[in-house]
Amino acid sequence: MQQRAIKTRDAILAAARDEFAGKGFHGARVDVIAAKAGVNKQRIYANFEDKAGLFAAVLKGTFTDQAKEENQLLKLGPRDIPRLAERILDCYVSIHVRHPEFWRLLAWENLEEGRHSSGLTGLKDPVLKHLRTLYGQGQKSGYFLSDVPFEGFIFNLLAVSYFMVSNRYTLKRSTGLDCSRPDIRKTICGSVIRQMSVARGDKS
Repeated sequence: MQQRAIKTRDAILAAARDEFAGKGFHGARVDVIAAKAGVNKQRIYANFEDKAGLFAAVLKGTFTDQAKEENQLLKLGPRDIPRLAERILDCYVSIHVRHPEFWRLLAWENLEEGRHSSGLTGLKDPVLKHLRTLYGQGQKSGYFLSDVPFEGFIFNLLAVSYFMVSNRYTLKRSTGLDCSRPDIRKTICGSVIRQMSVARGDKS
């Protein structure tokens, strides 16, 4: 692909990411995306076929970018097992805080019942495989309950990191917890980790 064509495609994706993150699939307008990207609508359709194809490309691109950030978890080794949950939670909370478009796109696509996310399959596999191995080693060492599968462990951490950031406005109104504050996030994460540690008989 020629350099000019690559720049055009990148500009379209960047504009589309912002538009879809802010308005969702149905609320976003292709003509607005075209104007922000500095191209005509025909150029968008030539690259992505239709609005659904563009949304799917934005989702995959955003997930791919975040998967690259998740790769820091591949550096974790056996010595990190006592603080494995903390390391994972810190990583995902940080991603959601720094990239609000990520959790917004997640929310919109779930409202769409995952119609545009077939391209996401397997993107997280390397990291999840590595973490599963460490978790299994931790179970054998007594750091994690033997009857709690990796799926339950990682689900709790993914759920907490997403919910705390994506629902921070309603959480503040309904519970008084201001999760936009780093100190509050740190307190909540610490509480979650301690509960998990108590449940597994922490050895750290």
